[in-house]
Amino acid sequence: MTKRRVLDKDKVAQAAADIVKESGLPALTFGTLAKKLDIKSQSVYNYFHNLDSLLEYLGTCLMRDLYAELATGLIGLSGKEALLKYGEIARTFFLAQGKLVGTIQTIQNYPKDSDFVQSMEKVLGIIGKIMDGEKDIKVDRVTFLQAFISQVLGFTLVESMGFFDTYDVPHNTASFRKMLETTADAFI
Repeated sequence: MTKRRVLDKDKVAQAAADIVKESGLPALTFGTLAKKLDIKSQSVYNYFHNLDSLLEYLGTCLMRDLYAELATGLIGLSGKEALLKYGEIARTFFLAQGKLVGTIQTIQNYPKDSDFVQSMEKVLGIIGKIMDGEKDIKVDRVTFLQAFISQVLGFTLVESMGFFDTYDVPHNTASFRKMLETTADAFI
């Protein structure tokens, strides 16, 4: 009797995420995914129409998981304390994802109403909610929002790519926090 394997969209996506974490985005093809799952490459199309739909799903899952961690980790915090915690949670989360963080760079390929973009907007919307709770804002809200997002994502992406190691630049929790504190102090 042949043992039937049970696959679903999430199991296929997890195998794809594993490939990306191990080898990077360029290594992800339906062929490599099928090989990892020990199925025919045509079978992957039962779960995803093409590589773009798979990447969109991976990005959506990534952002939803980050949102859940942020929503839990920020309970009871506000102002500067909440902003710093947001940065710490996001950095820790992204570093744990390894090369899978590269899916964020594909977001421009998707329409504004896609699940991926909507999930990213929810993650970024948390910063806006933190800012809404502050009465005395020292700088333009949009300027701060852009600077903060750029710092959190930029530092973490560059760090996860190993750039800081290559050029012997400090990149630890203390240097990351100092950068965020400097920005938060300019804001609040």
